[in-house]
Amino acid sequence: MASTNKTLSFGTQGLGFQLLGLTIGTAAILGILLTAQGYFAAATALRGQAATALVAGGRGTVDGIDTWNESRLRELRSLAAARVFARVLEPGFDKAKKEDVDIANELMKSLAGSSPEIQDVGIMDSTGKFVATTDGKTVGTVIPQRDYFKVAMDGKDFTTGASISTTTNNPAIFHSTPIKTSSGQVIGVLRSRSGLEEVIKLVQGDKDRVGLGAQGVLVDQDSLVVTSTLDPKANLKPVVELAADAKQKMADSKRWGNNKVPDAMNDPVLHKLAQSKEPTSGLWTTAGTDYQAAAIPLRTLKWTYVAGLPVNSVSSGLSGFLKTVGLAATFLIIGAAILFIGALRQLVVRPLQNIVETMQRVASSEYGARCEVFADDEMGVVATQINETLDNVLRLVQSDEERVSLQRNVQQVLEAVSLASDGDFSKKVPVTADVLGNVADALNLMFENIAQIIGKIRDGASRVNGAAGAIQSESSTLAAGSRNQVQDLARATSAVQQMAVRINEVADSASQTAQAADTSRERAMAGREQVRQVIDGMEGMRSSVVKTLHQIKGLGDRSLEISKIVDTITQIAGQTDLLALNAAIEAARAGEQGRGFAVVAEEVRRLAERSSEAAKEISDLVGAIQQQTTESVRAMDDTAAGVERQVKAAYSAGATLEAIAELSQRAAELIASINKVAQQQVSSANEVVQNVDAAAGISQRTATNIEGTSATTTSLVRLADELNGVVQQFTVN
Repeated sequence: MASTNKTLSFGTQGLGFQLLGLTIGTAAILGILLTAQGYFAAATALRGQAATALVAGGRGTVDGIDTWNESRLRELRSLAAARVFARVLEPGFDKAKKEDVDIANELMKSLAGSSPEIQDVGIMDSTGKFVATTDGKTVGTVIPQRDYFKVAMDGKDFTTGASISTTTNNPAIFHSTPIKTSSGQVIGVLRSRSGLEEVIKLVQGDKDRVGLGAQGVLVDQDSLVVTSTLDPKANLKPVVELAADAKQKMADSKRWGNNKVPDAMNDPVLHKLAQSKEPTSGLWTTAGTDYQAAAIPLRTLKWTYVAGLPVNSVSSGLSGFLKTVGLAATFLIIGAAILFIGALRQLVVRPLQNIVETMQRVASSEYGARCEVFADDEMGVVATQINETLDNVLRLVQSDEERVSLQRNVQQVLEAVSLASDGDFSKKVPVTADVLGNVADALNLMFENIAQIIGKIRDGASRVNGAAGAIQSESSTLAAGSRNQVQDLARATSAVQQMAVRINEVADSASQTAQAADTSRERAMAGREQVRQVIDGMEGMRSSVVKTLHQIKGLGDRSLEISKIVDTITQIAGQTDLLALNAAIEAARAGEQGRGFAVVAEEVRRLAERSSEAAKEISDLVGAIQQQTTESVRAMDDTAAGVERQVKAAYSAGATLEAIAELSQRAAELIASINKVAQQQVSSANEVVQNVDAAAGISQRTATNIEGTSATTTSLVRLADELNGVVQQFTVN
């Protein structure tokens, strides 16, 4: 009978498996969808905030580099406007006045000494020859092929890309500006060489400001790396392989100094970012690390600054989110399993209890007892089969022996069903050849299916318990990390706010300094005008002194002529006296006839004596005049030399005051630029504060979510323990 009536089959498509599969599948799909949706939303938001922070920080760096470049050009342009540079080049440097050359050298030294970054300032004539430099190393060098010379000779300011200095063998940048005559003709070039220490410091400062793992690369217009925080040895390396003619041209212009052309980095993504004309963002992979990158072009140069933040640091907050969603999905699955177990108890235990009660009544000889069929499922089929068996038994049992055997078999079935109702599915129902054989087969197959389900639930509960404990530990660690991150962001916000206050103070000081510089410039201009008036007066005095000197020298020459005339008169007087004496002697010889002639001779002698005395007085007077004239000429010569020295000193003072006025003008422009940049820095700092506040809010919410997740995980551990306790009540092989 048992072999012909075993028609029941309980496979994996039974009610329990269907319910378990449906519940777990639904929960898993829901968890996956929630996790995926949350991940993509959070990833998009975090990357957007990272890009915003990179652009905000990068703008501050770019503004700093632009300001630095503008300052270098403005200083050089103001210096070249001094007319002394045109004066030393117009006649040819070798023929220029020494005082003009000295003034030009002093002005160049003043600019070179104004900043430690300025390594050299030099003058180039129209042939490209250095005629004067502050370091003296390149004087006489002729380099008309350099871009900074050719562009400046066309009347334009120029800033080179980064290059290796042939003098220092260190990275440098060159600025140049034309030297013009008063008519606007370009007759030479003023060139400066500056180190890149300040630029490198600005890039490094942005790296430290943006966040952990952040990097920055500055690329010039020729796709050469100016500086890189990723690899300090990458300076002056081409980002991608250069064309042969472009590489040769740069080598001829000494872009790498006296060194060989370095190997290219071969980074096409960085090259594409560096070619951006507008701020842009994107993903960039280098040295095995993925970066969220932002490219910001400079305003005054055709350079581009590329800042990057590791993607893993951008999405590190997603791990907490994923764990939270994963926990929620796991909790749903556990809840579904618990509901399934409740349904299993309702669908299996209750019908089993009914079967036990029915079998107990049959064992007590109540052969009319029948099982209640609760549902059209496996248990309903078993109950129906038992009822049919009892009907057959009632018809077939004819003797006491059969009744006793049937009672014994029923008792065995009852014991197995009773153990099953208590959760022990390890006992098998003996399969007999009587009418209870089909019931035994059905019960044994059902017990095996239930035992398999319970075994799977037990394994799942154990894994859930272990995973819940690990998740609880992870949640505690994440919660602590999030709290620390919130504190760090709070400190960062405070630091940036203090920085903004200090920048405002710098801006105020810059405004006051600009006013003082304007006042200094006005006074220097007034002093220069007064010196010009003094120079004009000194020029007139010098002309008068020279004219008077010529007149005094003429007077001396006339006194010499008078001396000659006096000498002649003296000689005539002597001859007259001698003639008078001879006439007197002759008159005495003549006697009385010569008496009248003797009187005349005596008068002539007296006249000759008076003439001789007068000539002597005139000679003495002329000698005194000649002596005074000589002394006057000597004094006037000294006066003329002194006036000449004073005129030169006045010219020098005028040039110095002119240079002071120009330097004051340059200082005023520089301070105005500093004030403008300070205002931009205040704006950038405020943006950074807002971004940090937003990040702090996200971190605070993340910390709150993680703490809530930790509490949920604790409940999950407790529920997993309860589930284990419930499952342990069942006994299976």
